[in-house]
Amino acid sequence: MSDEDQRYDFRIVSADGESTISFLLEKYVPGELPSISCAIEIKDHKFTGRGSNVWFTLREFESFVRRLKEGKVENRIELASRFPEDFEMSVETLRIRKEQLAIRYFLSTGKYGANADRIEVKLSGGFEIDQACYASMIERFGRLSSMAKAKSGDIKLD
Repeated sequence: MSDEDQRYDFRIVSADGESTISFLLEKYVPGELPSISCAIEIKDHKFTGRGSNVWFTLREFESFVRRLKEGKVENRIELASRFPEDFEMSVETLRIRKEQLAIRYFLSTGKYGANADRIEVKLSGGFEIDQACYASMIERFGRLSSMAKAKSGDIKLD
């Protein structure tokens, strides 16, 4: 594992190896609406975007993992952050080659200008993944969910 890989809990890699989406678990907040926060970095060929404090409800996150495990990607399986304008990702089949899968994504972050106006910075796109990446993604998203719970003391990892 390279130094760059060690900064993230896991990474989705495109079939051509030129694009990645990396996730790093930042926080877990238990309570009435358990939630996790991740830093997400997307590199799609020469374009790069990074967002921190991208929040997901644990219920939405675990539902996404469950749908991935069921393997029913006929249309698309979506994961959206608590604030959908921050991050969305979907796994879908390609229209022409049904056995091939694609990741589509949208990442946005905001900054404030001198006059306090919010300026949005956005990156969106997609790339193909192979079946090995899909299998790894299922396992690693599940592990990320378990890591979040373990940080709160809900479960223990082996």
